[in-house]
Amino acid sequence: MIQEAEISILATHGLLQGQSFLIDPDATIFFGRIQDNDVVLPEHAISRQHAKLTNKNGSLWIEDLSSKNGTYVNGKLITPDKLVELQSTDTFQLGSTIFKIVSHERTVQESPVIHQATQSEKSAIRTFSQHKETKKEKQKLSLPKLSFAKINKRVLLYGIAGIILIVAMTSSRSSKKAKPSQNKSAGSSSEIQIEIPQQFATDHSQSKKTPTLAETEVLISQAESAIRFEDYHKAIRIYERILKARPEDEKILSYYDIAKKNLYRKIQVNRDIALIEFDKLNYEKAKEHWQRIADLTDGLDLNLHQEAEKQIKSLEELIQ
Repeated sequence: MIQEAEISILATHGLLQGQSFLIDPDATIFFGRIQDNDVVLPEHAISRQHAKLTNKNGSLWIEDLSSKNGTYVNGKLITPDKLVELQSTDTFQLGSTIFKIVSHERTVQESPVIHQATQSEKSAIRTFSQHKETKKEKQKLSLPKLSFAKINKRVLLYGIAGIILIVAMTSSRSSKKAKPSQNKSAGSSSEIQIEIPQQFATDHSQSKKTPTLAETEVLISQAESAIRFEDYHKAIRIYERILKARPEDEKILSYYDIAKKNLYRKIQVNRDIALIEFDKLNYEKAKEHWQRIADLTDGLDLNLHQEAEKQIKSLEELIQ
């Protein structure tokens, strides 16, 4: 017995959750949105050819192929077109899908020594084969004849059962397909990219006064914490308060812009998944993702929030 190491990746979150992919030695697999890739991720956050993963001598190396939204390793954006070595405990993210590395060993049985047959053994094998062929021919000749009446009866029964099954399936499909036509807006315009608005809705709960220097430092700490926990909605509102005190602070403006982009990336991913689930007639799952969009845009982007509420209402009608 020989022990050989195997490396695979397992999707823990996102569209491919639960699926694993074996990475053979010296193999390179490509990730992207189109079907030419080895691992296809059908969402708008993914580029046509997004990233590649290579198994070099038992080590995995990932490279971002200048994708639009980037590739993340352990939550950090990696440099495009540069190989990054992955450790066994690392995770990497493409769009909404997160992969982890799974290493395990398999037992391979050594190839047995092939015995060369002697001349007498070869002769015995030929005799045995001829005997088997003769036996098969006899069995073919001695097959019992089936009654033509029995065959007709069976054909008739199977035919009736098949017709009933086809009618049942057709009526079931037509009833399911009839529902989406009642509200085309819930599953259309999947190619639309969501744009970040120039100005968000006013937050009336915020204090109108400019925060003091001490209050600004506390707010910066709160904003950083919100970013770490991916609460970009909260981070945006905090940065808006900080910018009252520091309107020309380039660092704060940069963080504010990053929070906005990350928020709308999450919104775009949820919208793409909602449309995919709608096409699959999974209305409950589609509703869940529209609800997330409604929560992310609540009090911030009125137009997107109203669209999400409208889609949720339409889907609730289809579910009933």
